[in-house]
Amino acid sequence: MKKAKRKAKTRRKPAKATNASVGTIVKKIARLFQIPRQAVVIMNPTRVRARANASLSAVRKAWG
Repeated sequence: MKKAKRKAKTRRKPAKATNASVGTIVKKIARLFQIPRQAVVIMNPTRVRARANASLSAVRKAWG
């Protein structure tokens, strides 16, 4: 017997990889919500925009 193919798409998005860069995550968020890339900002605890080449794990550590 053949296994039935799944028709429904997943509703939950997986957590972002910790080794991903901030710039990559910003691009994905902007594409997902169909907004300009400049409208998405990931901040450090010092209220400064996180650099695009910073890793997401570094930003998470900074937030503690």
